[in-house]
Amino acid sequence: MISPSNNQLPLSLAISHQSFDHLIVGTQPNDQMIVNELNVPKLSLIPHDVKPVGTQPHNHDYLTDENSLNHNKPKSRQQRRMILYTKQTAGQLGLYNPSFSILTLDKKKNENASWVKLPSHKKLPRPYVLINRHNKPYLPIFMYQIHPFSSPTPVFHKLQNLIITLNKLANNRQNITTNSDMLDGIMKGIGFCQGSYSGKSAGVYARKAGLTKKKIDDDNEQWSALQEFGDLIHSRIQGFSNNALKDNQEIINAANLPNFSQLEWHSNKSPNFKTYSNVIVTLNGFHNKPHTDNNDINSWNYGIFSFINKSNFIPIPTVFTPSGHGLSFPNHKFIFDFSKKEGIVEILWKTSEILHQTTKPAKELLENESITHFGCSFQINKKLLLTGQKLKQLSSEEIKTKVNGPIM
Repeated sequence: MISPSNNQLPLSLAISHQSFDHLIVGTQPNDQMIVNELNVPKLSLIPHDVKPVGTQPHNHDYLTDENSLNHNKPKSRQQRRMILYTKQTAGQLGLYNPSFSILTLDKKKNENASWVKLPSHKKLPRPYVLINRHNKPYLPIFMYQIHPFSSPTPVFHKLQNLIITLNKLANNRQNITTNSDMLDGIMKGIGFCQGSYSGKSAGVYARKAGLTKKKIDDDNEQWSALQEFGDLIHSRIQGFSNNALKDNQEIINAANLPNFSQLEWHSNKSPNFKTYSNVIVTLNGFHNKPHTDNNDINSWNYGIFSFINKSNFIPIPTVFTPSGHGLSFPNHKFIFDFSKKEGIVEILWKTSEILHQTTKPAKELLENESITHFGCSFQINKKLLLTGQKLKQLSSEEIKTKVNGPIM
């Protein structure tokens, strides 16, 4: 983890360099707040204008947009201070962009609590971060932004082109059948993984056997096109969470791993350019069990989701009204319902820490021959990291004999 220096933080924050496995905020006798967060240094926070506050009891469950929604429910001074404190700490530390709108999940650990469905707002282009009021100190557990079909932006068009490119590459890759959490659907890998070809320690996810020369040539063109999206993913992750970007860069550069978009294992690109080593694509009714991804070494996964046309892979608006197919978080009792979004959605979530599940699509979608729901997750694989650490000890010539690139 890249630790921030004292002069990068407000004068009210004093840093003690010590890492912890989880985050806890407690009120100390001297009115200091202690924040312990995975891969973030221990901080003694002494806000000059905010005193420590605790959570307030609630007899109901609701989702609050702290910026604009729920104005009919006046907040106490303590609640306003709590929100301000959240922005001053998590935002200042780069855990999420401090300009994001905060959605507060007002959930206690109650088996009878009702589920919350997202998105629950109308101002779709705004980026949101979800926090749990009863999970001190209200760190982000989920971040997302929807890019509407109704008013496409330059980012929308770039994400659309990336979705098309990823689908073309996935179409020529072998199915991943070793994932024990998958219940149905199709899963493909793009980018680099451990030992995808016989006699190789690492390389790209393997192509299907028996591809024609034309298909191989077309696939090579798509690999070349993929390079232009490396900068896009870098800028999108940085826009969501500077902390997530720095975490990924430290991990990926420690073992000199390639970026998902590289043509070869080695690249002349700056180490600051790298974000993730591979991307997993899911299609055709994909759903899985509730799980955590123990093979992901990065703290935050970045995902892109959209309904697409099966023939040309172009993202299309939602055409199915039945809800239920989405990204579910059972322990927090909320689901991002894919049928309720009217655009391309970006999501950041902690796959290795928080229990999550892609739920089964409606029958209408499963039986549709022309439309499917596309999802992808950018990540850094733990096994590839271990392989990269071994390869790092070899010379460039030795590495060439151990890995394969996309162009063959």
